[in-house]
Amino acid sequence: MLFAVCAGYQLVGTSFFAKGTKCEGLGILDLQSDRGPTRAVGELGGAVDPVLGLPTLTGFENHGGRTTLGAGVRPLGRVLAGGGNGDGSEVDGVLGDRLIATYLHGPVLPRNPALADLVLTWILGDLTPLDSVWEERLRAERLGAGAKTGVARWWRDLRLSRG
Repeated sequence: MLFAVCAGYQLVGTSFFAKGTKCEGLGILDLQSDRGPTRAVGELGGAVDPVLGLPTLTGFENHGGRTTLGAGVRPLGRVLAGGGNGDGSEVDGVLGDRLIATYLHGPVLPRNPALADLVLTWILGDLTPLDSVWEERLRAERLGAGAKTGVARWWRDLRLSRG
C-alpha cells in the first residue's frame, strides 16, 4: 500500500526537481515532474476515478511541480477546481492497485474521511462506517471554496438530492 502526497508523489516517479536540479526519482511510477513557471496554490477539488466509489476529494495544493503521467498510468481523478498535475491534462494524481498519489494537501485524509476509510480498509480490512456532521460541514465549506468552477454547485445539488 502506498499513499503519497505532493513531494512524495513526485519522488515516486522517474524524475523530479529539487532546489533547481533535476533528480532521479524512485521509479515506482512512470511519471516525470518538472518545474512550472508559477506555483499552484489554493483549493484543489477533483472527481475521483469511479472505480474507487468515493465522493469528490478536496484539499489544498501548494506546489511548483508539473507532473506528466506515462502511458498506461491512471490518474486519481479529474480536476474540478485548482491545478492538479499542472501539465494541461486537467487531472490530479495517480491511482494504482492499492496506490494513491496526489497533490491534495489540506490535510487530505481528515478532509476526506471516505478516502481515509478506503486507505484503512486496504490495510486493515472492512471497517464500520461512522457518520459525522462536522465532516459534512467541513466538506461543504471546502467545496464551496471552489465556487468559481462549479464545485460548490455540485455539492449543493448532491446534498439536495439526498432529500
